[in-house]
Amino acid sequence: MNYTDIDNKFNDALEKAIASLAFPQELPSLEENVETKGGLSNKDKETLYQYQRHLQKTLPSPMAVDLEGDRIVIHFAYSTIEPLDDPTDYTPYMRSIMEYMASKGMNVEPFPKITLKEDLIEGSWVFGKTAYYDPMEREVVLYTSGRHPKDILRSFAHEMIHHIQNLEGRIGNDINTTNVNESDRLKEIEKEAYLEGNICFREWTDRMTGK
Repeated sequence: MNYTDIDNKFNDALEKAIASLAFPQELPSLEENVETKGGLSNKDKETLYQYQRHLQKTLPSPMAVDLEGDRIVIHFAYSTIEPLDDPTDYTPYMRSIMEYMASKGMNVEPFPKITLKEDLIEGSWVFGKTAYYDPMEREVVLYTSGRHPKDILRSFAHEMIHHIQNLEGRIGNDINTTNVNESDRLKEIEKEAYLEGNICFREWTDRMTGK
């Protein structure tokens, strides 16, 4: 395939992706969009994030969509994004956390399925996912892009509390939302996960480092 073919495929895909966006018929003036210091308003930033995520899902996988200030930049993924030469192996640390929880009498078995996801869109979006627990599959999913290893392990400890709640039958069909403002039951479940998960992770960290 020559460069002309690649350019044509790129342009065709880009045109289809842009055509699928619901752009407003009339754009407000620049003064209404931009704050006095020259930065985009929070509302406009969120709109850009939404467009970025939509484009990334629509364009073929070799293409990447990044935000640079007030612009969306589309490029071939392999041209600017290189794989890590030595990615962190989280397995021994996660096993150690689960063993520590078990030593405290916490009901962690059977152990959950653990999935790590590299997602540049979630990793660059302010409100992107960091982790979640699937009670039906008994699976902990962790997003790793752009995160400190310790932060990923802290998320793991949090999701392990949800796994324990699930094994104990405390996560059921009575929760039909992911918004804690809409469910007191969900809020209590999350309070426990934040408190117990973070404290357990801090205890484990201090034990591992000898502090």
